Amino acid sequence: MLLARLDSTGRKFYYHHDALGSTIGISDSNYAVYKSYLYDEFGDSLGAWGPTPYNTYRYTGQEYDGKPAYAYNLRAREYYPKLGRFGQNDPIGDKGGS
Repeated sequence: MLLARLDSTGRKFYYHHDALGSTIGISDSNYAVYKSYLYDEFGDSLGAWGPTPYNTYRYTGQEYDGKPAYAYNLRAREYYPKLGRFGQNDPIGDKGGS
């Protein structure tokens, strides 16, 4: 989960998260809110407000690729929030836990 980041000018931005670890806001060192995010229950973006630079860490703190398919990179496979499902089979297959 990303907690803070410096932009190209050296300004520090702080990331605020909900109980799932999703980024719900970004503020500066003066506590001014620069960006807010809202998601549906499957992680699809319902809106992002504010002027900060593009943020790739969004729903559940996962990296959002911003490609036309709008998927989250979950390392082993991609999750598509508009579909509410993964794009690939679980790589562990039937060998997983109960």
